Amino acid sequence: AEHRYQQACKSLPREFKDIVTNVCCLDIDILKNVKGSSERQNTQQRVLLMALLRLGLVRLVEHYK
Repeated sequence: AEHRYQQACKSLPREFKDIVTNVCCLDIDILKNVKGSSERQNTQQRVLLMALLRLGLVRLVEHYK
């Protein structure tokens, strides 16, 4: 199991790894602590985080095919 986990993590680019690990392994709400100087910034940050998560999950799906 440890080896499979390490291989899956290696399939993720560095930009996605922390976000995917936080959501999938640590069950952390990555949107909870978004704090920008305006609501527009908060929205942009949330959209970016969700896009990175989505791309990271796509990489995991490709890894497990």
